[in-house]
Order: sequence, then C-alpha cells, then structure tokens
Amino acid sequence: FRAEGVGGLYRGFSAAALRELSYSSLRFGLYEPLKLALGADPRDRGALATAKKVLAGLGAGAFAAGVASPTDLLTIRMMRDTSTPPLALRACARAVLAEGGAAALYRGLDTTVTRAAILGATKMATYDEVKSALRERAGWSDGPAMVFTASVAAGLAITITTSPATNARTMIMAGEVPAGTGMLS
Repeated sequence: FRAEGVGGLYRGFSAAALRELSYSSLRFGLYEPLKLALGADPRDRGALATAKKVLAGLGAGAFAAGVASPTDLLTIRMMRDTSTPPLALRACARAVLAEGGAAALYRGLDTTVTRAAILGATKMATYDEVKSALRERAGWSDGPAMVFTASVAAGLAITITTSPATNARTMIMAGEVPAGTGMLS
C-alpha cells in the first residue's frame, strides 16, 4: 500500500475476477447435479451419504479448476509483476503465450486440479455435514447462526486440507520452479 497505493492491492484483479466467474460458478453449479447423479438423498445419513457429497465436491472442483486454470496462472503472474504501470490482463496473457504457446497457460494444471478437488470435497461435504449435525444432533434451526457456524468449520477444514497444494500451485505458476515440475516434485 505504501509503495503503490490502493491499486497495488488490486494487482491481478481482472484475472482474479475472470477466475471467479468461471471457477466458482462451475464449482457451485455442478455440485448439486453431481450429488443427485450419485444418488444422494437429503434424507440419507451416514458414511455413504457423506462419501457422495465428497465425490460430488471433488468432481465439481476438479472440473471447474481444469477450465479456469489459465486464469489462476494469469492472476498469480499479474500479482507477482512489479512493473509500473501494472501488467494488464492481455499483456500478461501475451507474455505467457510467448513463453510456450497455449500449453504455457496450463502450467501447474495438475496442482490446480488437485487443490480444487481437495477444496471441493472438503468445502461442500464439511458445510453440508456440519449443518446436518447442528440441525439433527444439536437441535439448531436453519438461519444465520447455523450458516455462519457451518461456514467457519468448512473454512477451517479447507485451510487445513488445501494449504500444501496452494503453496505448490503458487510456486509453480509464478515460475519459481522449473517448467514441468509437478506438485510432488
């Protein structure tokens, strides 16, 4: 903030907004249909019902991440860039394409999809399960307190499960490790 003002806090905003429009929309939009396709029923409880939620979240997250991976890469590259004025979305995309063609936009795809699968499985299943437990075991009714509590639990679970993949993805996409390096390398 001291060096660049408010604009510095929004480096990469255009790519990040594009990412959210594609990734989050797909992830949330696919979760429910996938859950239903797996035969999940809101009345079902137990390990099988939880497994269906986890699989639906995993599938929705992985697919959405595959589609939105180039926007992740552009966001990270734009945030890392320290030029003045900041690198614009098109200029950043051109620079990445010059590095290695369209394939360069998918650098770190395996890590991005892995992270998103973990995030999707954790987020949706944890949120659903905590709400069900609060409703059935603790007698809570639907409302802001339940949503807040389930959201906090899901947020904590997501942070714990995705942190290693988030760090690996950022290093790979920022170009801090050699091209072709995967999350486990």
